[in-house]
Amino acid sequence: MLDTILFDGWKSVLRIAIMCVLAYPFLIVLLRVFGKRSLSNVNIFDFVITVTYGATLGSIITSDKMSFVDGVVVLFMLTLLQYIVSKLSVNSKGFADLIKANPSFI
Repeated sequence: MLDTILFDGWKSVLRIAIMCVLAYPFLIVLLRVFGKRSLSNVNIFDFVITVTYGATLGSIITSDKMSFVDGVVVLFMLTLLQYIVSKLSVNSKGFADLIKANPSFI
């Protein structure tokens, strides 16, 4: 049992290496295409999407139940939905007020 915990064979190691080489650059290109945001302008939705990117990338790389194409679709849809929310919040004050909280001092 201990031998499978420490090393389960080269197949899984090779899969992880290939997925890293494919998924990480895809995420970088996707983020560059859809634009970048400075850390000072991050709202709660930007923070949540950033954490979700990390969780999704980790799942793509380590889960043998998720294919590269599945992961690409998830990352693309998250990015597209975040882009739509950002554009709507810029173009609609009502929508921006709905999704962005005003800071309050405690």
